[in-house]
Amino acid sequence: MPFVRPAHAAVLLLAVVVALAVPMWYWEGGLIEIESTQFVRQYLDDRSAPQKVFDPHGNDLGTYQARELSYFVDYLDARIFEVLMLADRPVFVPASALLASALTILVTFVAMRRFPPAAKLPAALVLLVFLTNYVHLVTMGMLYRSAKPMLVPLLIGTLFYVLAILRGRRIPRAAKDGWRPTAALTVFVLFSVISLLDRQGFFYAVAGTIVLGIHGVLVGGRRDVLAGGVAAVCAMTLYNLMLAPFLVETINGYSPSFEYQRLPWRNIFNDPLIIQHAFELVVQSAAVLLGGPSVRVFGLVCAAALLWMLFSRRKGIAAAIIAVIAVQTALVALLIARHPPIYDWYDHRLWYYPLPFQALLAGLLIAAIGRVVPTWSTARTVVLSVVLVAMAIGNVVHWKDYRRAQLRSHWFPSVYTQNAALKSSFADGRPRPSLSPEFFAFFEFWRMRSPALRERAERA
Repeated sequence: MPFVRPAHAAVLLLAVVVALAVPMWYWEGGLIEIESTQFVRQYLDDRSAPQKVFDPHGNDLGTYQARELSYFVDYLDARIFEVLMLADRPVFVPASALLASALTILVTFVAMRRFPPAAKLPAALVLLVFLTNYVHLVTMGMLYRSAKPMLVPLLIGTLFYVLAILRGRRIPRAAKDGWRPTAALTVFVLFSVISLLDRQGFFYAVAGTIVLGIHGVLVGGRRDVLAGGVAAVCAMTLYNLMLAPFLVETINGYSPSFEYQRLPWRNIFNDPLIIQHAFELVVQSAAVLLGGPSVRVFGLVCAAALLWMLFSRRKGIAAAIIAVIAVQTALVALLIARHPPIYDWYDHRLWYYPLPFQALLAGLLIAAIGRVVPTWSTARTVVLSVVLVAMAIGNVVHWKDYRRAQLRSHWFPSVYTQNAALKSSFADGRPRPSLSPEFFAFFEFWRMRSPALRERAERA
């Protein structure tokens, strides 16, 4: 197909624009979440950087989740935002979101270099589908926590690396069943980093280690990769229980509370609706990613496809898909049990929380395309590419509908209207009467620090 190479390059360029420029344009310079009006001020106070990073009660509203790496990235976001404010350029799209999007594109296209030519265009289109989905648009356009946005490139990169290792592409054939310290160390670092970013990352590290163990039992080999995963899970457990609390107490003089980590297991086992709600959210997250079809129709189509696979020669693929759904449903059930608005508030279904799963799903689809599409006919590959283009267009078409739905929910209306009032206040130096106490305090904080804003306020 002679058109593949220029089309592939065009999709790459479009992906860069969608990832880096569209959130800035769509949200008119970005949004800032209510809690972040407090977090940014905390990260810019007179304490040392270690005191700010190892302060879970201040950074997580009294909870402790052993995700200090994300606090460090949040701290850097606040510092970069300070530079922009002092330059009178109030941009709320966080630098970490731009970095995460750029790394996602880079990691994906590096992995795709090994794909046969026929698979490159469909794989690039899957990436475009992911970048155009509304969850990515609203999450990357809002100054909030960096944890889940930064998980995206790391999850995708970890997935590609582990799959390449298990297929023996990155090591000599003779070493496939042996021990490679580099592979073990790489898996250890990747699993540790995603765990230090977010508890959801730790869940994926545990699930990934279990999958590696099952793969080792059923297929054999790659004990080094499994050892890297086990070592990371053990190290992060020790960090959570011992090292991080020790550092917090040494640096800030208090012991973090583990209360938030005590999950309400009784609620999960006594309320079967939690599992049902979790499954609904998994299906909805996938539907929002893949063009925004009706959730019920999408679920029925997926169920029919799984049944067809189970009764054909594709039982292994069906089993893998069911395993992914089961693992993600378990994770979402835990999230709902801990934070019910994830299900109860519709705006939370379209923001932040589904993003890591969508990234994982996109990565799995890209990996599957790289393996399967080269065996297809040209006509079949073209049909797949057309379907993926339609999904990306469907995602864009649904942006306005999803935003309207969020504006009818519980949390997003306040965020949206307060941001509009804050931007107007920054523009002329006059705080709007509609500013909430949190946003008014944020305005006053910058009025005292930004010379340009202070000058406008004095003239007003």
